[in-house]
Amino acid sequence: MVSCSCWTQMSKSVATEERLRKPVMRHFIRSQARVHIAIALSISAVTGVLYKLLVNYDLEKEFERMRNAGVFQSAAPDEEEEDDL
Repeated sequence: MVSCSCWTQMSKSVATEERLRKPVMRHFIRSQARVHIAIALSISAVTGVLYKLLVNYDLEKEFERMRNAGVFQSAAPDEEEEDDL
């Protein structure tokens, strides 16, 4: 059986260990703003680069290139179509 004095010492030590940390109040918005600005700038840079690349993307030209490479089974390359005629 545990004596009363020992029990109170254990409860005091547990209470001090379970203390909550104080919330960060100073400069909290500054640190959060830095993170969010960095994320926003990186997303906007990636979006801008992708937009510039995809504005001039010709889907028909890419299809013809892949068809001539033999990627598609249902669409024969141009060389094979000329031989059949």
